[in-house]
Amino acid sequence: MSSYAVIGMRRETDVSTALELAGGRAAPLDAPDPELLALPGPPRRERTLTIAILSFACVLALAMVILLRHDVAYAVASSSAASLGDLRTVSAETLAANENRLVSAEALLGAAGGIRYERALSEDTRGLAGAIEQTTHERVPRGAFLLVDGEDPARARWSVVLAAMFLGFAVWNAAAVMRLVRRVKED
Repeated sequence: MSSYAVIGMRRETDVSTALELAGGRAAPLDAPDPELLALPGPPRRERTLTIAILSFACVLALAMVILLRHDVAYAVASSSAASLGDLRTVSAETLAANENRLVSAEALLGAAGGIRYERALSEDTRGLAGAIEQTTHERVPRGAFLLVDGEDPARARWSVVLAAMFLGFAVWNAAAVMRLVRRVKED
């Protein structure tokens, strides 16, 4: 890169003084640029569509955080199991008090009337309530409990990361919407 010495100009000379020395006329620094003012306005339809898509994505991300709240609560719960004793004699109040916690209990399980339940996105998966109704020909009562064997809180830590990711995504989308809808100050 070539360089040359500038003789006769002070180092702290501002732009307007330099333009006046060069024979040009300097505009006031706080005046709007006429070329920028001559540009067309932003496209309204595309801006509105962008705001709508970002808002919808924000709402969906927040909905996912809400849907994951029970998994997150279980993931951060104590990893020491509360003992329920015999499942045949445990009360509904005891089950409700230990909801979404790791518990240990004893029960004699039989194969007769057994129901196969698998997680979503697995092969041959169906909903648990539908599987119970098909097998027993009875509706699942409201407020029924599901005990899952072998699922300790440490294995559910993925839900904390996923919920944090969705929350961050929602905040980012909300910030983008706020930047798009705020008015630009004109001085």
